Amino acid sequence: MEQLLLLVMLVTIVWMVADARDKGRSWGSTLGWALGAVLLWVVFFPSYLIARKHFGDKATDEGATVSNCLDV
Repeated sequence: MEQLLLLVMLVTIVWMVADARDKGRSWGSTLGWALGAVLLWVVFFPSYLIARKHFGDKATDEGATVSNCLDV
C-alpha cells in the first residue's frame, strides 16, 4: 500500500513539472512546485491544481499576489 502511494506521488510530481513547463513557467517556479510537492505533497499538489488555471494570465505574469492568483 505504501508503495502505491509513493508511486502516485511520484507520477503526480512528474506530471506537475511537465505541465508547468508546458504552460510556460520558469525552471525556478517549476522546481519550486516540485520541491514543495516532494516535501509536503498533500498541500502543494492541490495548491498546484488550483493555481495552474491562472498560468499564463497577465495578472500572474506581472507578479500579482498569491491571493489574487488563487481568487482568495
